[in-house]
Amino acid sequence: MFTSGWFVSIRDPVVALAILVKSAISFFAGVYVGCVISVYHALWFPIGLILSLLAVALVLGALRVIVPHRTLAVLGAVGLLSALGLLAGLDNQGSVLIMADNAGFLLLSGVALLVVVSLAWPRFASRSSHYDRTRPDGERTPSS
Repeated sequence: MFTSGWFVSIRDPVVALAILVKSAISFFAGVYVGCVISVYHALWFPIGLILSLLAVALVLGALRVIVPHRTLAVLGAVGLLSALGLLAGLDNQGSVLIMADNAGFLLLSGVALLVVVSLAWPRFASRSSHYDRTRPDGERTPSS
């Protein structure tokens, strides 16, 4: 289980299997989004690029919000960047899916910026309830 960003030994095989399944789903979600945006970013150039970057921001933001640690977001970002890196290169027949034009450069630099921002964004602590616990008529105490 992941606790405060550190890996702790797992003795329960069901928990280990759940962590592996969540990690694989996160990685393949990143690969899927990377494949989809590499196809559609240049289809309708300005709108397709904006929608592609919005999809990346939503997926990485959702992975950061769902779990309290960054591990799944990192795996999703690795899948996303690896898919984009593979599809930006030449295949054995000389075709390229992400061209070296304005749309391709903006896609790769925008995705890189979104990955860095989403992974580096701090997790803010929730509001302290110390004040409410010490006062008998605190804001969040249920009234009888």
